Amino acid sequence: MFDASIPVDALNLTRYTDYRQWLVDSEKLRALAPSAFAAIAEYGARAAGRRDRLITRYSEIGDLGREASHLCEREGGRTVTREHIERTVLMQRQRHDLAQELTERDYAAGYMRFSTSGEWSPRSTR
Repeated sequence: MFDASIPVDALNLTRYTDYRQWLVDSEKLRALAPSAFAAIAEYGARAAGRRDRLITRYSEIGDLGREASHLCEREGGRTVTREHIERTVLMQRQRHDLAQELTERDYAAGYMRFSTSGEWSPRSTR
């Protein structure tokens, strides 16, 4: 089984930084301030669920950087900062939670209902 996290150490933090710099260079994204690199590493630790580990889902880290770069560019900035990363994480979380929020709102408004009577049978549907 593949572990989706790596220990926080100098080598792995360098790998995180190198990956982000490669992404900036190859995709022509906005440069990252040191505070943005730190915020990305902190995000990686939170996503791993442990302070001493970082996630290895580099596609997720890349998406975070791309979106923060776009936010920075849209605001006329030249360098992605910690604030751009933190706002991007918040916006991603809000988008992710939106479907659940809308479903709960529909239930509360009575648009959707579950049948809670009757009996379930595991019969085959063939």
